[in-house]
Amino acid sequence: MVKLIILCGFNSLSADWFAGGIVKPRHRNTILIMSWLMYGLFYLNRVNIAPVIPLMREDLGLSYNQIGWITAAFYGLYTCAQLPAGY
Repeated sequence: MVKLIILCGFNSLSADWFAGGIVKPRHRNTILIMSWLMYGLFYLNRVNIAPVIPLMREDLGLSYNQIGWITAAFYGLYTCAQLPAGY
């Protein structure tokens, strides 16, 4: 069985999966574009969250404990989103 390496990290999918008609060609492009878009948004959020934490804390009136929970939740979700991508 021929294995395909797909950009989103699912390297165990076989060629039969695509040939079987489960994912139509027009949907493959949509899935690829949406995956890259979400990856880009997560990357921008990951890079830009640290510099804006003091501004968020001041503007929203949050305590250090609340900012810590928000940051931990963000990075936890970021990690969960990276697992399917193979990172």
